[in-house]
Amino acid sequence: MAHFTQEKLTRQEWEGIEVPLPSNELEILSLIKKGWHNPDIIINKIPSFLSKSKITPSPEMHNHIYHHYFKDQCGGFKVDVMKRVPKKADMIRLQSVLVEEVFETVLLKLVSRYSKASDYNHYTLVHLLKLHVVEVNPHVLDYVKEFLERQTIDMEKMIKNAGTILENNVMLEMYRDIQLYPHQREMFRVFGQKEEVDRKNKLVLLSAPTGSGKTLTPIGLSEQYRVIFLCAARHVSLALARAALSADKKIALAFNAKTPDMIKLHYAAAKEFIADRRSGGIRKVDNAQGEKVEIMITDLYSYESAMNYMMTFNSSENIIVYWDEPTILMDRPDHELHQTICDIWRKNLLGNIVLSSATLPTSILPVLDNYQQRFGGEIIKLNPIILDKNVKLLDKENRVISIPYLYPDYDIMQESVANISIRPSILKYIDIGEVGKTLLYLGVDFKNDVDCTINIANLTSYSLKLLYLDKLKKMTKRDYKRLVDWISTSGKSAFISTIYISTRDAWTLTHGPTLYMTNNVDKIGKFCLQQVKLDTSICANLVANLERNQDIIQQIEQLQRDCQDKCPDDKEAKNEYYRKIGELQKQILKIKLPDVYVPNKKGHMERWGNVGRAEGTSYTSNLDDTDIANILNMDDVEVMYKILLLMGIGVFKYHSSVAYREMLMKLAQFQKLYLIIASTDYIYGTNYQFCHGYIGKDLADISQEKTIQALGRIGRNSCQQEYTVRFRENTLINKLFLLDREEIEAKTMCRLFCE
Repeated sequence: MAHFTQEKLTRQEWEGIEVPLPSNELEILSLIKKGWHNPDIIINKIPSFLSKSKITPSPEMHNHIYHHYFKDQCGGFKVDVMKRVPKKADMIRLQSVLVEEVFETVLLKLVSRYSKASDYNHYTLVHLLKLHVVEVNPHVLDYVKEFLERQTIDMEKMIKNAGTILENNVMLEMYRDIQLYPHQREMFRVFGQKEEVDRKNKLVLLSAPTGSGKTLTPIGLSEQYRVIFLCAARHVSLALARAALSADKKIALAFNAKTPDMIKLHYAAAKEFIADRRSGGIRKVDNAQGEKVEIMITDLYSYESAMNYMMTFNSSENIIVYWDEPTILMDRPDHELHQTICDIWRKNLLGNIVLSSATLPTSILPVLDNYQQRFGGEIIKLNPIILDKNVKLLDKENRVISIPYLYPDYDIMQESVANISIRPSILKYIDIGEVGKTLLYLGVDFKNDVDCTINIANLTSYSLKLLYLDKLKKMTKRDYKRLVDWISTSGKSAFISTIYISTRDAWTLTHGPTLYMTNNVDKIGKFCLQQVKLDTSICANLVANLERNQDIIQQIEQLQRDCQDKCPDDKEAKNEYYRKIGELQKQILKIKLPDVYVPNKKGHMERWGNVGRAEGTSYTSNLDDTDIANILNMDDVEVMYKILLLMGIGVFKYHSSVAYREMLMKLAQFQKLYLIIASTDYIYGTNYQFCHGYIGKDLADISQEKTIQALGRIGRNSCQQEYTVRFRENTLINKLFLLDREEIEAKTMCRLFCE
């Protein structure tokens, strides 16, 4: 329940939201703001030769650049010479450009090494040519296009290597266009940016995959509207607050605000304030003046106060309620927050509403009827298909999941195919490698089976998976039985074992942090600790060494003050002080847990015989000296949790220690932990970057919607690499791709919103 606590922000939380986001995330925020005014905006940061030179484009200039910088790499590809000589200033600009850093060079390098991996290079070149890179040399483009036309495509080889070529293509990820997600474009069009837009109320039902920018969409909406961001998950609200401030948005926060006068403005949103005479900064804000607030962020308990506050300064038609993950806690028949959720819907006076979730129920007709009776608004459903990451699902035997392997029964297979067809977003959990293997086994005629295979430019992971579904759907029972038999005998486990995540199996966790989801977080934490066989006295020794270091540091600081005060001009005396300081500095001990206990550190890998496995990709924690000192200095935390943190393992539960909770969130946010163990309540809206996940045995009974939410926490890294979710019990996998007949979230929503 820690993530759903409705209490005021701590000082540390206030300070946390003011930490600016890194530059790459700031670029995304800038795109979202610009996207409101131009939803079709596409940006590509890769420079062409001409754009990098910052010279005005012209046919003559393109011609000159080609002949002087690229002709030799193009094998003498003939282009008529235009004799116009560039101006001296332009020549200087051209000479300053590094040819190795421009887009044309990327294309030509792929051409030069084409034969070494013709399938990969052909596909990559075709899709690089589709990018919106500005002012690319047209002669280089013509040469590359002509080169590709002369090549013979080995489609079978391409499909065989579909995982690397279509989904984990590092080059396409590196040079990709940056643009809004489809649902963001449509959302901005729905609410409109023009004065003449239809101003009638709108209820937008947004069901988009996790990691597709849903939580950041209010930043774009706030370019014209005032937005109330409503969310039960505290960490999600704080993440938006930080992003909004980084985007120069003026925000207010309603946490445990029983009345509007308890709402707090960020100082940037203050209209009236008292300045500090010494610093000139803002000392006290008048929270009653909210005219400048663009985004109000509120917990569930505070919604009525937030709504009344915003309606004081804005017309109701200019306010959008953006309810993030409204199905939180609706997988339970009863919960203490259910009445609060019911009150929000019943007391709400604002007709512009967005219900945003990765798993928004579809069977909520009573809710829609209730809305129309009250507001008479338009209902808009946004359900985009976004399959940008492939996530492998491994069963408890570590076998990669495929439809025939999961559902050997023909009728159940047909049911699963029908369900996936109407919910294509879950196709990301059908492994592309298994898809390719199956299609090749079936002997697919790539020239006639589907149009996308004729034109490589339209061949994607999604189109290939649709072909896979189509083939399964059209199979006879006899042919399907043969396929099942073949898969059951030809398949093998991806790993021998993945259970011992703190010891011998740690090497299987690569590229980034791992999330272990379970209801019994302490049990898994104790298991991780028991496996390493670490003496708890080590922690006491570390604390003692830390205290010793702190005493030494105090002595050093005193000597430095004495040196400054007592002998400012006596060189010989100063040298004596420097000598004493140097001797003390040598006595400072390195404070850290021995590497043999920290998963995937060098000593740990040597201890468990994992040296050479997953070379350079096995992930480990990254705690600095300050982090370690802060962990050891927490007096109100059990030793077990301290040791686990030093191992790079965080246990997400409601700890009474505020210091521990804030330390955990900070380390998770900056990807300093190797493993996070958390309950399923943690999954909603969590934007941390996990590469692998575990679904614990005790989660076999959670709902299908919550399972999809859990899976959505994995594969959110910007890099293209292999992602996995490992199921410790197969029950959940079996119902993942089938129609959810229980629909507990839908039933609960209808009950709470309509009764």
